[in-house]
Amino acid sequence: MIILDTNFLIYIMKYKIAHNLEEYKSELAVPEQVVFELETLSRKTKKIKDREYAKLALVLLEKWNVKVLNENGNADEAIEKLAIKNKAKVGTMDKILINKLEKSGISVLKIRQKKLIRKA
Repeated sequence: MIILDTNFLIYIMKYKIAHNLEEYKSELAVPEQVVFELETLSRKTKKIKDREYAKLALVLLEKWNVKVLNENGNADEAIEKLAIKNKAKVGTMDKILINKLEKSGISVLKIRQKKLIRKA
């Protein structure tokens, strides 16, 4: 399982690199908090481009039938709990979350220089 956070989804749409995850689409999951954040961004964020990327991310989640998981807490807390519980990898851009996950032995996927980077 690969759990994705909100910014990661927005950046894969922004940089047009979602296709790099297509082979893993059956393994992808998001906490319901991420879906809520994307829905909110798609309606309320001031940056029009970010609104568009959030909408595209929601379409991608639906098109690929990405699993939506239920866990308590805010998005980052839910991602961390789900990753530990499921021994899952996480796609995130959040440095604080990355540090927490790496300390827990969770593999992290990041985006650097518009490319997907897999870290052990």
